[in-house]
Amino acid sequence: MLGPKGLGPSSAPAFDDTLMPRLMECILARTRQILSEEAGIGVTHVSTVTRGLDSLHIQGLTVLAGLGAPVNVLVAFSFAETLLKELVDGMVGSLGLPMEDRETYRRDCAAEAVNMALGLGTGDLQLADTTISLSTPVILDNTKWIQQHRDAIFSIMHLTTEKGVLDVSVVGPRAVFDDQVKHAAQDQVMAPLRVLVVDDSIFTVEKITSILTDLGHTVIGTAATGAGAVTSYRQLTPDLVTMDITMPDMDGVEATHLIVSEFPDAAIVMVTSHGQERLVFNALDAGAKGYVLKPIKRDKLAAVIERARTRGES
Repeated sequence: MLGPKGLGPSSAPAFDDTLMPRLMECILARTRQILSEEAGIGVTHVSTVTRGLDSLHIQGLTVLAGLGAPVNVLVAFSFAETLLKELVDGMVGSLGLPMEDRETYRRDCAAEAVNMALGLGTGDLQLADTTISLSTPVILDNTKWIQQHRDAIFSIMHLTTEKGVLDVSVVGPRAVFDDQVKHAAQDQVMAPLRVLVVDDSIFTVEKITSILTDLGHTVIGTAATGAGAVTSYRQLTPDLVTMDITMPDMDGVEATHLIVSEFPDAAIVMVTSHGQERLVFNALDAGAKGYVLKPIKRDKLAAVIERARTRGES
């Protein structure tokens, strides 16, 4: 879903989403050029997704840079480690620098390659009387989920090369996110959630509670059975429920159906294991807002909770 042309107060920079297709074409062309010229790496396949994305998953070393008006977006280049190694070898080798120091150059080479691709790409847009500014790159050397804000757009290009994959993600408007792609605008107004945690495993309850607390939310109650979940929901009316699927006396799917039947606005997130896809679909049909797989990771739980909340407010 494309976002609005402008966001927030009148002081926020304009955002022109009509430039997105041209911007992505220019970035793609220059990225191909940089990979080829710097390391002899050819791109064998490109797939692009511009619609239907609720979140982006970036992993490996990612270089993030912001583009100024009128595009006002963040662009994230996520390198497969095999591709990055080849790129570093090409860039460092061309300068005659000692290859044993490759790790020293890893982040710098990635940032410089992105600088060149974005600098040349934005220049190719050829906008009359306009220079698109480029921010200093930020390195994210870890896995991260980026949840889509209701006023944002996501587009992603998957570049397949003979040395590995490079994902180029465009996230905008830039004003919605800070330089760590956290929701800068949204975080200012989103209140902590009151959460009911439902699971028959004491360990899982404690783990979810720890993650939720770390995220700033409050666990107001727990339940170990589906029937207990229904009773607790009626008593506590939480903002959110994390719901296990397999439990004694009543499974999470039936509990979800009963809760949503009585409380249509209930925000329920299913917690499940691999191999329970059919039950997950049944839970979503019953009214659940999303699901997270075990073993539960902080970023994944945060992303699915935010998505559930956004759907509840829309």
